[in-house]
Amino acid sequence: MSNFFNSSDDTFIPNIDDIDDIDNEIEEPEPSRKTASVWNYVNCKDPSHPEVPVCKTCSYVFSIKSENSSIKRHLLSKHCIVIQKVRKQTTLKFKCKDPWPEKEKLERDDAVVTWVIADQQPFSVVEKKNFIKIMNVFNFRYKVPDRHQIKEKVVQEFNK
Repeated sequence: MSNFFNSSDDTFIPNIDDIDDIDNEIEEPEPSRKTASVWNYVNCKDPSHPEVPVCKTCSYVFSIKSENSSIKRHLLSKHCIVIQKVRKQTTLKFKCKDPWPEKEKLERDDAVVTWVIADQQPFSVVEKKNFIKIMNVFNFRYKVPDRHQIKEKVVQEFNK
């Protein structure tokens, strides 16, 4: 706290920024991550058992490590409450495309073949870890052809 004394009469004058007004503080509850419907039947803020799940119907105290299945089992056996499984799957509403259109893939493959021929590289170079790594740096979607595909393309290139 910053103190300020009036030099004439040594009166203490507190800094207004240091005064805590407890009455004006509003505590917002933390949002719960427990979204399953079983948690509607359980109270985790019981004053007699803080942070521990307690059944709202019979006040049964669960372990702090209790999960949905044990609470669901309790609700069924003790209260005949059946919790239905919710199976929702998100459906994406867009057309899937191949990583590359065929023409673009062929252009990239031809560039690799040209490099293999021009620099007299062995066909197996395309399967080396560092070659694949550098190709992924340039574009992670490009799948490098294997050595057999490169060999076929080289033979096709010389037969033209």
